[in-house]
Amino acid sequence: MKLICFLFTFILVSANDDDDAFMKSYNKVVFLTNAAIEQAFNKNDLIVGNNSRANGLEHIIEKIVNDDRSYRSFAQINLMIAVPGKLELTDIVPGSENSLPIIVSAMRYQIRMGKEIKTTLGIEIPDALYRENSRGLNLTTLVDNRRRRVKTALKNIFRRKLGTKYNQFMMQLKLEVRNTLNKEVSEDLGRFNLTNLAEKRRLTGTSLENTIRRGVLGTDTSQVAEEETESSEHVFLWGLCRLIGLYISVQFPTSYIRELRIDPDNHTCNLHDGTMERRFKKINDVWWQLSPIIPRGALNII
Repeated sequence: MKLICFLFTFILVSANDDDDAFMKSYNKVVFLTNAAIEQAFNKNDLIVGNNSRANGLEHIIEKIVNDDRSYRSFAQINLMIAVPGKLELTDIVPGSENSLPIIVSAMRYQIRMGKEIKTTLGIEIPDALYRENSRGLNLTTLVDNRRRRVKTALKNIFRRKLGTKYNQFMMQLKLEVRNTLNKEVSEDLGRFNLTNLAEKRRLTGTSLENTIRRGVLGTDTSQVAEEETESSEHVFLWGLCRLIGLYISVQFPTSYIRELRIDPDNHTCNLHDGTMERRFKKINDVWWQLSPIIPRGALNII
């Protein structure tokens, strides 16, 4: 990490009043982090527990999502992993140093992502790689490259953890592009007593919930319900929100998730993209996307 530390110092000293220099330096850090992510993505011989063929990038994502002590803010996680081009997320990370330029704060999170990969997987990218391959690259291209790898890794995590429930779950995430439930899903929801079903699932704790909780989920104590709790149901919802938020952000980058919280009364996962609040709820052992909450005066793009 000596190279990255040197680069970070160089930026603070020499690019203080030069936006172009800031952006060029940020692009370099994103490029090097992308290269580390690419190698992690192609690593399929990681030993994790009893699994000797775990994928490196999937393991890194799960490690960060599960670490609620080191990564307490979803905005930080989202910027690190899924949307390195959304620099404004640094403004809503608790404890951010407002005196630093946004790009410098964002760079810290990219450096931290690279450090996680190096520490966990032993992957370190030499500075020479950037000099040899950076021609013609801009932040848009770098972000698109990142999205492709992270999206695939997230889908693999969901597929591995959800098993037979994967296709139904992914269908609900795809409803995001329409910002509402289709007619068939709405009719299905109308046949259920949501309160009774939620209570039944909470008490019985059946397959989908248990499967995810075993390895994927963590908590986000900085941006969820105000009243902290250690109940397994809340831990489950917090972690699921993180994974869904990452996926929505890479799948629909113009609607990237800024904040997340849970509704402890209705056991609902809530994700806010700055315009509307998207809600997910487990009904009859299947996760559904409920109709989004759109503040008065907000534009509903269908």
